[in-house]
Amino acid sequence: MEAFFFDEAKYQLLYNCSFYDYDSIPAESRAHPIVGSIFVATAVFFIIIYIPCLLVFLHKEYRQQPCYQLMFILGINDIALLLFSGVLTGIYGIFGTVYCQYPKTIYFLGSGGVSLWCAQCITLVILALNRCLEMGNRHWADILFGKGRVLHWMFLSIAYFNIVCWWTAPGIFNPFRMAWLFNPHDVYYADPEVRYYNGVQFYNNIAMIIVMTTIYSTFLYILYKRSSVTQNLKHAKLSFIQVFAICLATVIICLAYVIIQYVTLPVELGYLTQFIWICNSGFPAIIYLTLNPTLRHHVFMVVNRKRYLASHKSTITPAVTPSVF
Repeated sequence: MEAFFFDEAKYQLLYNCSFYDYDSIPAESRAHPIVGSIFVATAVFFIIIYIPCLLVFLHKEYRQQPCYQLMFILGINDIALLLFSGVLTGIYGIFGTVYCQYPKTIYFLGSGGVSLWCAQCITLVILALNRCLEMGNRHWADILFGKGRVLHWMFLSIAYFNIVCWWTAPGIFNPFRMAWLFNPHDVYYADPEVRYYNGVQFYNNIAMIIVMTTIYSTFLYILYKRSSVTQNLKHAKLSFIQVFAICLATVIICLAYVIIQYVTLPVELGYLTQFIWICNSGFPAIIYLTLNPTLRHHVFMVVNRKRYLASHKSTITPAVTPSVF
């Protein structure tokens, strides 16, 4: 957002809509009501099942554990991203909204969306590090995450969010590809000079591909060594499925958004990329409810408030970690 607040000339050069008429492409040609409705419905579904999980994470016995503290932070970020990447994108897609209809609104929303994505990435890395250390070296896990130090990690995520929000280019909704790209005039103006570029987001995605692959490979190695001792192969396979699914979705999104920002691909791939992004923000809730019986039980108690109040002292079983990032 620095161009808007601190560099009026740059803002007018890059984001002025006066050199074309956006209605030269009519709204009915820009709108995607079916795809947009799918995005909205998918995001709302994930939000509905995610909120009870976050309410459970606020319970004393959960919030005392660093991994659940990090999962709560990630969950807040995920819900914000579901509202952005699913609900907002879907509504804009249904009506075929383009940047020049609401330039300032979309500019600020796009800044927030890119920042939320980058904050989600760094939170995932922190959570992955926590999971590896909890399994491989409890001493270092206590040093880095014990005694309220998760708060320090949260400040790192918040700082990264603000840096990206204030000092990098915003994503701009593109109804033709149903995605958030950096060129606000895409289709109307092709940007052959590549003036619309966000280096932080680009390198963030590249780093995520490398770092997440490295951390998860380490995690799977630790898991394999532990399973060879305990012979708990069923648990190892289950954990592998969880890790593989979340890692793969995140890596696919990082790679896809690096590509679609600068390469014109079939529009269907843009739809698919955005849909995977929505699902990636909602998948943790599915994992919590399907692969952690203890957490699932407490979520059902939250839904049925009276029963939850009567049984909130149930023992938490942290060994069954739902997301195993």
